Amino acid sequence: MGVDIGVGDVAKYEKERNAKRVYELIDRERNYQDSKNTDWCHEGCPSVAEELLLAEHYLTERARKAWVTEYGNPKAGLKELVKVAAIIVRCLEHHYDV
Repeated sequence: MGVDIGVGDVAKYEKERNAKRVYELIDRERNYQDSKNTDWCHEGCPSVAEELLLAEHYLTERARKAWVTEYGNPKAGLKELVKVAAIIVRCLEHHYDV
């Protein structure tokens, strides 16, 4: 007797697997950021305003450049989006009091 797996179960599994891969990608970017930015002012980390300005830069300038240089590529700007996600995660790690 086998286990009956429905289409919804497969879709749920795929979504969970993709989410895990996305979080791992953001975590790798966070590790990269930490390795490159060891001398921030403001107690060793960027201020919230600095983080928002960095995120804005990647969302506008870098994403626009990716769109122009990779026109027609539906995934153009994806690297920039990962950077923004990691910047926001870093900001929350440093400044959000749980």
